[in-house]
Amino acid sequence: MNDQTRDVVAVKMLNTSGNPEAKLSVRKEIAIHRPLNHEHIIRYFGHRSEPPMDFIFLEYAEGGELFDRIGKNKFY
Repeated sequence: MNDQTRDVVAVKMLNTSGNPEAKLSVRKEIAIHRPLNHEHIIRYFGHRSEPPMDFIFLEYAEGGELFDRIGKNKFY
């Protein structure tokens, strides 16, 4: 939760120590997500790196994991 605005945010925690490509993947995800601004896309608020973890702060969306919902419905 943002202490100033009282907004709830989601934190994506990524351990980048096990894979040399992981740090690059995090940077790519941030570069792609940062400029996006649309009502149907989760907003990016920022990131922080405290090795070995990287944290990406995103808009909170209720309803649980998208992949859990996709897995239950066979679209292919």
